[in-house]
Amino acid sequence: MTQFGGEPEIWFEGHSEPAPTGDGSGGSGDGSGGSGDSNGGDGNSPRGPGWPRWTVVAIGILVLVAIIVTLRFLDEPADSAPAPKPEPPVNSSSSSAEATSGAATHTSAPTTTVAYLPEATDSVADSGSVSATDLPSPSTSTTAPADLPGSPFELTGLISDENLSSGVAIIRYDSNTGMLARTELPPLMSSGQLSFVATDGATIVRPWDGVPGYVAHDGKPAKIAEGLLGQGGPVYSAATPGLVWVTSFNEGSFQLDLVDSSGRTAGAAIKPPASLGVQSGWGLAQDGAGGVLAVAIGGTYDLRPGATQLVTHGVVLAAGPTGYLVYECDDAGRCTSWVVDRSTDHRSRLPAYQPTEAPAFVAVQGVISPNGRYAAIFDNNSGGTPINIVDLRTGKSEPINAPIDGQTISDAASLFAFTADSSYLLIAAADGVHVVNPATGSVLQTLPVPPLAAIAIRPAP
Repeated sequence: MTQFGGEPEIWFEGHSEPAPTGDGSGGSGDGSGGSGDSNGGDGNSPRGPGWPRWTVVAIGILVLVAIIVTLRFLDEPADSAPAPKPEPPVNSSSSSAEATSGAATHTSAPTTTVAYLPEATDSVADSGSVSATDLPSPSTSTTAPADLPGSPFELTGLISDENLSSGVAIIRYDSNTGMLARTELPPLMSSGQLSFVATDGATIVRPWDGVPGYVAHDGKPAKIAEGLLGQGGPVYSAATPGLVWVTSFNEGSFQLDLVDSSGRTAGAAIKPPASLGVQSGWGLAQDGAGGVLAVAIGGTYDLRPGATQLVTHGVVLAAGPTGYLVYECDDAGRCTSWVVDRSTDHRSRLPAYQPTEAPAFVAVQGVISPNGRYAAIFDNNSGGTPINIVDLRTGKSEPINAPIDGQTISDAASLFAFTADSSYLLIAAADGVHVVNPATGSVLQTLPVPPLAAIAIRPAP
């Protein structure tokens, strides 16, 4: 910045030069120096006393300030002006739902860069100016059926081109007919953790950051997630078809709300006891039966509306519809695996299975098959084969050699999925979706779909 020296003193002395007369610039009657001018007398008399010293100094200071402001304005880059603020969300459906249900205002939702517009023109305010109305309807094609004995299934997955912040799409594959549908998404604008949940008729992709998430209803273009699904944070499967659990805050208290695919509340909520210290989605995972597990003070708890149940003082290695595989230690530090029955709370010791002691990258490392016989467990820190299938009757473990990334997925349930009849385990590997025989650990085939970052299984239509 240009430096200025001190302001010189200025003092105007009176002088005796005659003032101009009668020419319109200083003469008689012009108000500048002629007759009637308080400083010029009659136009011919000497000028009166000079301006007071303080007046001159004040004028000098004002001139100096004006120069400095002008120079700073000229030096400021043109692009430094503040950007216009995005329009606030317009979400009449969720607002009316909250009003009718008496839901409190959610005060701690992450800030988002989405400018919500009316439904017909939903858009994402990003560098590519991607608009939800620009997204095409799902494309369909036919590929080879899976040709697997047993119950047919529909695989839903998240496909990405190199990374999740560029080309992203949701696919649905019918194992019985080979039908393959692809629904395009805008860039996710996040490389952090995300939730991927498939409900009856819709698929939800929800980054944990305060960036847009998306909902794709079967057969329709994807839309920006709205309502409570538009806040950011984890989403978990619920027991009721078509509904999910989403993290939120109610009057400053952390909770999970049951919502539909439009983000409208269904009225139920899970409110963890404040004493557990659960204040965010970190440490939460699906329990495999429509509830949520929380790693908190004193152990791991199963959370449901109006109920909190301690599962173990140790860690939950895998969870599913029938129960849990846990790893606990006694007072002397002797650690053992146990199978916990969900309905009876009966515990069966499983000494033959000893997991590695390396910490897991998610709250729950694996999933249990619907029949309760097998557990698929992920261990990214073992230094060897990262996946094992454990027989929960014998404790025998079979390694599976499949490259797994999983760094952006918040729950192992998005990496592994058992079919409804427990005949097959599907694994989202870096080189494709592998179909594994859980009894032997052998890879039977790779499905004719692109590599997927996350998967879920629904019954075939």
